[in-house]
Amino acid sequence: MWGVSMGKEQKKKTLKRLREEKGDSQKVVAEYLGYSQGGYNLLENGKRGVKAKDLQKLAEYYGISSDQILLSEGQ
Repeated sequence: MWGVSMGKEQKKKTLKRLREEKGDSQKVVAEYLGYSQGGYNLLENGKRGVKAKDLQKLAEYYGISSDQILLSEGQ
């Protein structure tokens, strides 16, 4: 399975910002993706790569394109 490369700090800032803007916990997002909370924590903190299918699911969850996630600078 192909993964998507995002810089660790970029991923950390972007995924956390999106999750907090929606008002969700890591557990809620993890369950949506089919991860444990600990597994999602690794993803959000840049210690685990984002699979292309998970990037698409995150984009759908947040109502944005996958490009918006990838190109965001965590602002």
